Amino acid sequence: MRLWGRLRHEERGISAVVAAISIVGLFGALVLSLDAGNLWSSKRAMVTATDAGALVGARTAESNGITTIGPCPQVVQDSVTTQMTANQPTATLDACTLNPSNSKSGYITVDARKVVGTRFAGIFGFGDQSAFSSTSVAYGFPSGVTGLRPMGICILNDHVKEWVNLQNGVITQAQYDALRGSNADHPVYAGAGVVHRILYTKQNAQSCGSSDATGNWGWQDYNNGNNQTNDIRDWIQNGYSGVVGIHKPVPVCPQGTYDEPNGCVNGNTGSQGTSVDNQLQYLVDNHIHFAVPLFDAAVTGGGNTSTFTIRAFLGLVLWGFNSNGSESQRYLDVEFTSLQVEGLCCNSNGTNTGVFSSTICSTDHDPVSTATRCTPAS
Repeated sequence: MRLWGRLRHEERGISAVVAAISIVGLFGALVLSLDAGNLWSSKRAMVTATDAGALVGARTAESNGITTIGPCPQVVQDSVTTQMTANQPTATLDACTLNPSNSKSGYITVDARKVVGTRFAGIFGFGDQSAFSSTSVAYGFPSGVTGLRPMGICILNDHVKEWVNLQNGVITQAQYDALRGSNADHPVYAGAGVVHRILYTKQNAQSCGSSDATGNWGWQDYNNGNNQTNDIRDWIQNGYSGVVGIHKPVPVCPQGTYDEPNGCVNGNTGSQGTSVDNQLQYLVDNHIHFAVPLFDAAVTGGGNTSTFTIRAFLGLVLWGFNSNGSESQRYLDVEFTSLQVEGLCCNSNGTNTGVFSSTICSTDHDPVSTATRCTPAS
């Protein structure tokens, strides 16, 4: 009996030791999980920070026309750091690398980290950790745009040429600014820069070298529908939700080929008159920056069987309009503007209208090379 009692006593002692060890182990796992959770949360925050920094850096590289491959120039690095630390004040930049295809396209990679303090891991010999994130962003000419308004403009329009000449250095900023108020085609609006009075008549559609766009003023029918006024109103105020692309092949879109993602858009007949005045006034009152398509030809076919070939996009601010009276008196008063758009990115070549797109193309631990994922298409 004494033997059995001693064994039971020793068994209880062993159980107590095992229980104590288990409690210590569970406590250790618990406190380590708290530190691990903090590290994971910091990692996610750093992803947001490098995403934001790379997107701003891409815009800075494009607007400054940088063409040198390698470490980011100071102007780009400063913009990256400012945006990144606005999201994560204690983040530090490890590296900023630029890979431009030309002055308007390429990709940028931002690597950064932040120190993450540990509350309990030090007990087990673990010191402070660091949360690392890497983001690459491609930038360039958009290959497709969402949110387009339906007012198409001929790419050969003299006003468009003035703006494109500025973007490509054919004229100086001072020469362009001198257009403001220089004649009736460049009216003055308080608070506006150079405003262009674009006559929105049938000549708008036909000035691209085709007389076959009969009945068209340049309004676009993005969904190849029944030319419903409600659609036009919605697209003016909110933008078309689908993607409208750029048509690259030469020659133009065959008549009757309606393929918006590939830049072939149906004509929408008529002037719309005053039926869309409320929506146009909404753009004016809210000073909205928006994009419209530039077409280079309206091919054979009249009325709503005409097909417009989209070659580029243009950023606008609408300051005024006239939709009533004789055809020759109808116009849109617009200020051209550089614009970052949503849609499909990116092309390395295109008509330089100041419209720009970017997209996050690679992150750390991506098995596909950054160059493969991020180099803009030619």
